[in-house]
Amino acid sequence: MKPNALLVNASRGPVVDEKALTEHLSKHPDSRAGLDVFENEPGLTPGLAELDNVVLVPHIGSATLWTREAMGLLAAANIAGILMGYPVWNRSNMEPFLNADLPKTAPSIMNTTELNLPLY
Repeated sequence: MKPNALLVNASRGPVVDEKALTEHLSKHPDSRAGLDVFENEPGLTPGLAELDNVVLVPHIGSATLWTREAMGLLAAANIAGILMGYPVWNRSNMEPFLNADLPKTAPSIMNTTELNLPLY
């Protein structure tokens, strides 16, 4: 990285080598970093949090009232759908779930294959 680089990481998983980043930020105070995810969550690389030129905000992108309510409703809809014996929705179009007449499916279960659940 350049001595005055700005790095923003809002990706998923171990994309940034935090040890190398910590070393770089320590040596180059004009560099900056903003991290929403961490290499070894929930752990954090020693020394990173103590730096003045880094901002750490774990998953703040989802911390809106609308998003958290939607996450709760989705989880509840998945539980209810599976308990009622509905298959899992396997289409990319989620628009039918915005209508009053919901499809009789569980809307979104990531590990459907591993759980051997039927698909819609």
